[in-house]
Amino acid sequence: RHMSVSNGFTGGRSSTAADRFQFWNGDTTSRAEGYETHFLYSNGGVSKWVKITDPTATREDDLKLFRAMRGVIITSIAGKANHINPMPWTP
Repeated sequence: RHMSVSNGFTGGRSSTAADRFQFWNGDTTSRAEGYETHFLYSNGGVSKWVKITDPTATREDDLKLFRAMRGVIITSIAGKANHINPMPWTP
């Protein structure tokens, strides 16, 4: 999805200082509440998307997190109003 520091997204050492996205837990588990939050970790030249609750900060860059029929909220520090996700296919 080209959501990286090199493409103008904001990374940080904490979720409050970085771009992040959230998935509603109720989309995958019946009657579940709350959100699953991921943020763009960046420190010392290392940049990667991580789950906020993962103490090992496992890189999620290559995982297919954005799934059909699942709502997502993207929070951008800089706004990123001109960002367009590329199409996964050529029409």
